[in-house]
Amino acid sequence: MDFSLPSKLARQLEMFGRVVHALVLREARTRHGSTRIGYAWALVEPAIQLCVLWFFFELLGRRVPINASMPAFLLTGIFPYLAWRSASIRGATAVESNAPLMVHSQVQPVSIVTARVLLEMTSTLVIFLVFVVMLRLFGNEPLSSWTDEPLNLLGAFGAMSLLAFGFAMFNAGMARIIRFWPEVIRLSARVLFFTSGVFYTMESLPPQARAVILLNPLSHMIEWIRSAALPGFESDHYSILYVLGWAVWLTFCGLFMDWMLRLSGHAEAPG
Repeated sequence: MDFSLPSKLARQLEMFGRVVHALVLREARTRHGSTRIGYAWALVEPAIQLCVLWFFFELLGRRVPINASMPAFLLTGIFPYLAWRSASIRGATAVESNAPLMVHSQVQPVSIVTARVLLEMTSTLVIFLVFVVMLRLFGNEPLSSWTDEPLNLLGAFGAMSLLAFGFAMFNAGMARIIRFWPEVIRLSARVLFFTSGVFYTMESLPPQARAVILLNPLSHMIEWIRSAALPGFESDHYSILYVLGWAVWLTFCGLFMDWMLRLSGHAEAPG
């Protein structure tokens, strides 16, 4: 049976999909190892962050600023942040880490970044579902704590994936121009942990501080996810267009840098 597609564009998309699929499998083996124990480590970081933040909330006598349980509130901030951070950092190292593969014309920066972000978003979703099941079984957290508006939550997850891809694509381009760019991203990620609403809501901030924090598209993303996931929480302090605008702009900048590097004959990572 002939599965060849008639148009040139369709054939290119089919080839792109095959390359991304192969890169995802390679990236999964490289990142997590060939044993199941390697994948288990992906559960450790969110669990540590949840425990540490929960401990400090209890130590300081703080209460969740919305009508939700502590795990539900914290995890809806931790997971979007970790997904963004990992996609951004792995995007910055994408070309350098896969330079030997780029001798093949089919393997391009955009396919490498797509594979890394796709793996990151899939891993985030799977690990989040594992936490939901574990909290239901061992913490008596009802499943209804996570699905206030399922369609809106699905849209928020899709937008989060686009935003992560935009940051990853932009960082992939910048890292090919500025050698130390991955270190800049790692440092920025530490700062953004405190300025993205991981452990607070926008409504709980003074107006002046809120105006500054909302310049960060990740803060809009977390507010959106919480509004869609947590029953009884509705926020007016996020903009869907702002998130999508950042995603499109960063993707455009990343693709433009890739095009310029090819045009100038300097498509390789800085050495």
